[in-house]
Amino acid sequence: MDSFEKSPSEEYSITVDFSEVLGDGETILSKTVTAYLHDRDVTATVITSSSISGETILIKVKDGTENNYKTTVEIVTSKSNTYEEDILMKVRDR
Repeated sequence: MDSFEKSPSEEYSITVDFSEVLGDGETILSKTVTAYLHDRDVTATVITSSSISGETILIKVKDGTENNYKTTVEIVTSKSNTYEEDILMKVRDR
């Protein structure tokens, strides 16, 4: 699982790249991005928005308290494949 660290006041975009799993001519049709804290959905608290950009998903992260948040990104492709990637967001007071 990939991870990154941010402070509670930071707000910026991260990229999740699915190019390694997409086949020739396969595109991302839809995505679901969900953030969890202790198995509780906290998406509205730490994610501002998400969008598809070619073979990647752009996620704008925000806020949070000092904790580890698991963000799950699930995509569905033009070939009816479903792929999932988890990212650990470590919010730390620096």
